[in-house]
Amino acid sequence: MIARVWRGSTRAEDADAYVAYVEATGLKGARALPGNRGTLVLRRVHDGRAEFETILLFDSLDDIRAFAAESYARPIWDRWAGPQRRHTAGVALT
Repeated sequence: MIARVWRGSTRAEDADAYVAYVEATGLKGARALPGNRGTLVLRRVHDGRAEFETILLFDSLDDIRAFAAESYARPIWDRWAGPQRRHTAGVALT
């Protein structure tokens, strides 16, 4: 399993707008893709900032490449997202 992970942040008062934007422009469609195993948006508010970890789980890197082609290493949400990372899951989800 491959996890695509992005970090992003915004002002705390914009946190709900950030989550709505990510859902509308990426997560909703990502959940319908072949090989998708789930999505998560983790939020932490601290010192007036909302910090986010956005995680998309896929069966394989080939599943990610099938929809993202050569841009598979770039974030979907360029407006908000920080650097994207990929991880191989160490445990199976059931």
